Amino acid sequence: MVAPKPAQPSLTFDAPVAVWADRLNHGAGQHSIGTVADGLQALHRHGMERLRSDPLWKAAAAALARAQLAPTPAALDAARSALQAVAKEAGCLAE
Repeated sequence: MVAPKPAQPSLTFDAPVAVWADRLNHGAGQHSIGTVADGLQALHRHGMERLRSDPLWKAAAAALARAQLAPTPAALDAARSALQAVAKEAGCLAE
């Protein structure tokens, strides 16, 4: 008999971060970033990639990595907040 797999912890944010698909062309629509994996990918898109050398970007990448490794509610909230700060700085946050 195969033992049941333990439940995977959720890597989903309490609320998604909405960003413009193209920060210079809002007509291109929005993307909803709802998970840690989506957040890690988004750091390399939507204009956020141009901030890679910025400490804000590095802090968001680190927060997302921590949330991926230990997805506590506090870590997920910190990761979401850090991602939102980078999106705002990059001008792609859809407020």
